[in-house]
This record gives sequence, structure tokens and C-alpha cells, in this order.
Amino acid sequence: MKRLLISLIAATTLAGCSTTPEPTTTPIPTWTPLPTFTPTAIPTPTAPPSPTAPATPAAPPTLTPRPLDSKLLELLSGFSVPIKGARLPTTDGVLPNAPRPYRYGVHEGIDFFSGDSGVLVVMGTEVVAAKDGTVIRADVNYQEPTKAQMDQYLAIAREKGFTPPDILDKLRGRQVWIRHEKDVVTRYVHLSGIASGITVGVAVQKGQLIAYVGNSGTPEAAEGTSDGPHLHFEIRIGDTYAGQGLTMLETRLLYEKIFANGR
Repeated sequence: MKRLLISLIAATTLAGCSTTPEPTTTPIPTWTPLPTFTPTAIPTPTAPPSPTAPATPAAPPTLTPRPLDSKLLELLSGFSVPIKGARLPTTDGVLPNAPRPYRYGVHEGIDFFSGDSGVLVVMGTEVVAAKDGTVIRADVNYQEPTKAQMDQYLAIAREKGFTPPDILDKLRGRQVWIRHEKDVVTRYVHLSGIASGITVGVAVQKGQLIAYVGNSGTPEAAEGTSDGPHLHFEIRIGDTYAGQGLTMLETRLLYEKIFANGR
């Protein structure tokens, strides 16, 4: 019994003296501070620009015509409109210097069409001499170009970018030319016929019947139609036409003066 008690005491003592290993401690992770939050400034909305009123377009400059040459007016005095009762047309497109895109050229005379000229102008309307003079050309035996020939004439003008003089002469059709004093010449173009007795060398008087309105030398005539009859009238001074180099306004003023002085 005594031995048992001693053994128990010894066992208890040994148990109390034995060292129990401490549990392994997991290291606490080091705390990393979160980045400091910096608020982004909210942009202040920009007000849309105020609408700008459209600029008022500048008025086109007023073109002041140059004074007409008094010597030119004197040279061209005494001419009347070559169709009785007609007036200078109101449309600029039928006056000298108007463009002629179909033949890559510029108009060198005045076209007197029905209505715009103040009178009826039809196939056969009478054409009269604008002033006393002498006939220097009268295409009595004129032959109209075929459509193929007309197409060829226009193709040549298109290729060259202008109307060569010989082609332009063909496009004028049947013509009468009258020479007046100081070598001024008037041309009457696109005629359907020439009055009896009008031949080269014949003297004519202002207002005398010389020819008849037609459409010769035009694409319409080449196609065999009678469409577009009118008189093309030119006043020539040497190699130039009256009004050459002038603005459209100056050209109109020039011819108004010419015809006003010839009444």
C-alpha cells in the first residue's frame, strides 16, 4: 500500500514536471495601409457657345460702266435695227460677248428672236439693211451642211477649245455682208434666202429689203428642221466686232446708243 502511494506521488510529480510544448503561433500578417483616396474633381460643364448670327452677305459691288468711246459712237452712228419694228433684245445671252458653250466660243453679234425683240420673228421675216452701203458678200448659192458635217465642225471646236474662224463662218450659214463708210461692215447671218437683186457690188440703202430670216448654219437646220429661226446681226470694225472687250452692261449701253442714233 505504501509502495502504491509512493508510486502515485512519483507519477504525479513527474507529470507536473514534464514541459508541454507551446503551440506554434501563426504570425499575424503585417497590415498594409490602403492608398489614400483622392477624389477627382468633377469637371464643371462648359456652357455651349451662343449661336452666332450668320454674317450678312456683302452686297455685290456695283459695276460702274466705263464711259463709251465718243469716237466709236461717232463711227457707228446712223445704224438702225435690221428688222423693222424690232428693238434691242432684253436678254443678255443674245448680245455680243455672251458665251457659246456648244462651240466653245463667244457670241459676236445680236440674235433677234421672236418675242424678245419686240416683234414676231419667224422663218421668212424680212431683213433690211441697217445703213447705206455696198454688198460685199451674198451667199445666193448656199448649201446647208449635213448633220455629219455639222457634228464634225463642232467636234473640231471641242478639240481645239475654241471656234476656228473657218468653222465659225460655216456655222453662220447663209450670209449677206454690207460695207459702209470707214470700212465698217454689217453681217446678216442664218438667212433662209436672199432678196432678188442683192448681189456683190450692189449699192443698198438703209431700210432696203436684202434677205429673209432663217436658221441656216445651225444644228437644227442640219437636222432638216425649221426650228429656232432668228437673225444674227454683227457690226464689224476691221477684225473686231462692236463691243469686243466690253462688259455685258457696257455692250448693252453701246448698242442702245447705236440704234438710238440711227432711228
